[in-house]
Amino acid sequence: MIGAHDFLKAIADRGGVRGGSAIVVAFGGVQNVDDPTVARALLEHFEHVASEATATIARLSPHDLACLCSAEQAPRLLAAVEELNGLVTEQGLGSVRADRYVLPRDGRALADRIRTIVGNPDPARAARLHRDRRDDLGLLLRMEQMLRQADISSLVHHQAIFDFSKPRAPVPFALELTVSLAFLADRLGIPLAQNPWLFDKATLLLDRRMLSHLVHDRGRHDEPYAINLRVASVLDPGFPDLIGRLAARDHETLIVELSEADRSTDPQAFAAAVRELDRLGMHTAFHAGGWDSLGTLVAAEGEPAGRFLRHVDFLKVRWDPADLERPPAEVEALADLVRRAGTGRVVLERAETEVAIEFALRVGIHLMQGFGVTDRVQAQRTKERDRAAARARRAARQPDDPAEEAPKRGILRKMFRI
Repeated sequence: MIGAHDFLKAIADRGGVRGGSAIVVAFGGVQNVDDPTVARALLEHFEHVASEATATIARLSPHDLACLCSAEQAPRLLAAVEELNGLVTEQGLGSVRADRYVLPRDGRALADRIRTIVGNPDPARAARLHRDRRDDLGLLLRMEQMLRQADISSLVHHQAIFDFSKPRAPVPFALELTVSLAFLADRLGIPLAQNPWLFDKATLLLDRRMLSHLVHDRGRHDEPYAINLRVASVLDPGFPDLIGRLAARDHETLIVELSEADRSTDPQAFAAAVRELDRLGMHTAFHAGGWDSLGTLVAAEGEPAGRFLRHVDFLKVRWDPADLERPPAEVEALADLVRRAGTGRVVLERAETEVAIEFALRVGIHLMQGFGVTDRVQAQRTKERDRAAARARRAARQPDDPAEEAPKRGILRKMFRI
């Protein structure tokens, strides 16, 4: 085990460890960590587990360790911290907390954190940080308990993805199941948006609760359905077992959507998650974001940065009203990008207006999702039902045999001397 100075030097010597991670583990939240025997046992146990994933482990303070590892090993180290934290919380003795710093992006934040730990910070500030960590953990435990006890089906929002291959008769393609974190935060009374650490943990809790909901609560269905998952959830050691508990029919129609945020944070872990979903036979969708991001990835599909696209079934692009201002040449370039990406796998999401739908059709996108899409499909269906009803009424008013109507008209003429 090395000290803080040597730890920072190790990062510098490896050139920022692009694609690597530093994990700071804080044992200060354990209630009896001041006991030398307890502290030594906790730290030695973690050091033993961590040494299987990395050789660079530093003692920053009596109660803080730091590890330098590759992106592939980071989930393993974080899982070890979660296991140790579970043991401590089960005993009601506080918590063990880990913070991950993706390098070189988070290098400055990591350096500040280490200086805070080793630089004899102001006692009041240190007490405030400790209190904040304790309060965050308390909120996380309360949220986990409430989610575990809640009927999540009442929180799940359904939004259809429609196939406009025949624009006059779009058909449902898949159903996306989501839970609004803003709505959840409001319902639980927990400020998620202002707390990145808590927000991150909340999404992981929600992933597992959603998977449990699929296993236990959903009935049989025919259409594919999609759920959003974090990369960490897919790479969790228990994920294959949980997915294996889905019915075979559900297993074949499940689409797992991964985000650009997770890919940019840790490309190696993201690629590993895509491979894992492919190994498990899952369909995969990727929220590419905007057109520039999609274009960069499609251009790099044969290179390491974009190789994961080979295993992705659907690519989601977010609608941007600014696209309406594009000159014809740029629109044609987008149409070419859709062709190269595959017209059968590009999905336009957040399409809220008629012009968004028309633009998507113009560049060759057939799969669309959004309130505007749903409204248009419902309006078309209502119009078609009205037309069918009108046809039925006209057919009911017409006689089965037109020849039978002629004598009746003749009789009427005689009666009224017409």
